Amino acid sequence: MGCLMSKFYQTKRFKDLERCWDKKLLDTGFADAERTKNGQRILKQASSNAYRSANIQARETRAEYYRTICYNAYRTTFVKPIDRLVMTMLADGLTIRKIVGELLRHGIKAHRMTVSFIIRRWEHRWGIRYWTLKERNLKYE
Repeated sequence: MGCLMSKFYQTKRFKDLERCWDKKLLDTGFADAERTKNGQRILKQASSNAYRSANIQARETRAEYYRTICYNAYRTTFVKPIDRLVMTMLADGLTIRKIVGELLRHGIKAHRMTVSFIIRRWEHRWGIRYWTLKERNLKYE
């Protein structure tokens, strides 16, 4: 009997009730933190767990990368204003997609590849990562 009681969530009655509530929540615009996968309810947020599950060296390396970007981005005198915007937004932790969105919001049209090439150019100049001219999309520098 204890075994049957522990699996109440597998009964037809429970599943009908769950579908009813899911529909009500969806109709109100509620954004659920869980999703159903293979009949199981799991959290949608896997990114924070992926970072926490990374080994200590990977976490420290990533933290050092952003500390270095931040240090350089706020100490460098940029000739092009877009370079300053991109690198300070990167230093603040924005992704390339979010940087492009912010630039568009400020009336600056920039493709994600353009933003990526700006980042690569400054990573190379600051000695953070080394990119070939082809990878930086430059004929010469």
